[in-house]
Amino acid sequence: MLQPGYGSWCPCPSSVILIFFTIYVSSGLVGGAILFESTFGLDYQLVLWIGSLIIDPEYLDAFSGMTLLSIISLMAWGLGYFGQPHILARFMAIRHPKDTPKAQMVSITWMVFGLFGAIFNGFAGIAYFANSPLDNSETMEPWLA
Repeated sequence: MLQPGYGSWCPCPSSVILIFFTIYVSSGLVGGAILFESTFGLDYQLVLWIGSLIIDPEYLDAFSGMTLLSIISLMAWGLGYFGQPHILARFMAIRHPKDTPKAQMVSITWMVFGLFGAIFNGFAGIAYFANSPLDNSETMEPWLA
């Protein structure tokens, strides 16, 4: 029987990661289908099925060729913003623990700028398309570009 601590496995975090990664992949497929439908005039359902079939079954085997470092890295995705690889790399590059508060401030500042940029982009789309709404509001970004 596995004891809490080193070497134990808890199904709760794994379940959360599985659920949210499924939603993440699904939203990517839907977003790609909407992009190809609006850009190239292709049928939404057809593009969605093609996108689903292109996924290589080899990538669906969660543990093929995995090292302990790979598994730890994948588990870090469940940490949200701080689990993102490019953010983790920045925090791992900190030379001294006393530099951590400065790194946290820079990280949070950039996150706030990014989130406010996304909100501003949404408000700009609302204002720009107020008189002639789009059929699908998710296609606002390419139209503004």
